[in-house]
Amino acid sequence: MKLNYPILLKTFSGQFYPRAYVSAMFAQKASVLQVRQSLLQGGYDESEIVIFPAGEIMAQISADQALPPAEGIDASVLRRYQALALDGHCGLMVFAYTDDETERIMKVIGRGEYGCAYKYLRFFIEDLTP
Repeated sequence: MKLNYPILLKTFSGQFYPRAYVSAMFAQKASVLQVRQSLLQGGYDESEIVIFPAGEIMAQISADQALPPAEGIDASVLRRYQALALDGHCGLMVFAYTDDETERIMKVIGRGEYGCAYKYLRFFIEDLTP
């Protein structure tokens, strides 16, 4: 499946930066689907949740590395995503405009086994991994 990321998920330089989204990586696709289902049952809309496979993560990282760095992009975050994607992890992104939404999403994500979680804020990426 080829994903078409909305333009709002990219910076002016064209680099992927999903501001106001929580992004988490899971080793098992079943965990991602379970978290997605729980979020949908909890009132989230399908348009607020994106699942992406390891191959798409690697393609996006490769494309971003060819561009000038964007503000807030931490190389260690990209290395972590890359390492997990190489291990076959798949990702989940959920729109979380407020801190309360971020906490609510992390409670659901925390029920599964995830490798990392980040929140993309305006000027930096917050590590939500305990």
